[in-house]
Amino acid sequence: MQVSHERKRRRKHRAAPVTKTVSKSIFETQYVKHGVWGLALILTLWTLFGSVQSSRAHYYFQKAKNGLAAFSAGDFLQQQAIITAAKAAIEIDPARANYHETLGSLYEYLALNVIAEKHKDKDTIMVQRQWLDLAYSHYLSAVDLRPYWPVTHANLGMIRWRQNTIDEQLFTHITNAHRLGRMKAEVHEFIVQIGGALYLSQHPYFMEQQAMFAHHFSNGIRNQQSRKVVLGYIAAMNIKSDVCGWIKQDEHSQKLLKCLKNG
Repeated sequence: MQVSHERKRRRKHRAAPVTKTVSKSIFETQYVKHGVWGLALILTLWTLFGSVQSSRAHYYFQKAKNGLAAFSAGDFLQQQAIITAAKAAIEIDPARANYHETLGSLYEYLALNVIAEKHKDKDTIMVQRQWLDLAYSHYLSAVDLRPYWPVTHANLGMIRWRQNTIDEQLFTHITNAHRLGRMKAEVHEFIVQIGGALYLSQHPYFMEQQAMFAHHFSNGIRNQQSRKVVLGYIAAMNIKSDVCGWIKQDEHSQKLLKCLKNG
């Protein structure tokens, strides 16, 4: 009887069994799993869509670039298709500075083609102005996206010049092009052309900035990429003797311009 009573007492003090509850991770529930897979699918599709769009934009851009080469050679047969391609590239990816730059150049070439015509009526002059305005607008978009590229500032200045507008805005474009591209061939060509014309018209801005203009005459002659164009400008404007005086500190450029008797 004592044993039975002892057993009962032990049973009372025996610990109750512990039941362990294992909670599932949030990522193991059915709805969350589906949600994660759905999100992954959306991201994959979005990435694929972006890649396709980028490829399309690049395709149109290459078509526009090829058209730019044709325009520069005087071939405007595919004018509408080329302009449409350049616009399509921008519509797909408007944050690309070179897309805007290319379309601006296309419009500039169209305007130059009109300028080269000997007989122009009011309608063609109006179209020329519209193309110059469009070129300027796209160059502005390009410079907003890529403000430190000097060639775009030079392009803006050249459009301003072609619009027969000599104002503070033009001088700002000249200053920016010089500041950002002191040794850039395209900047040499731009500033030499403007500088020579301002000199011949006796504009006070030339005298104020003569050292800057002399820098680009000198280095434009030195630079193999711009030399032919710069020498051509000097000859066309008949200012060789004047330029020889401006660059007298640069013996090498003087020899190339044949300023020196033994050059």
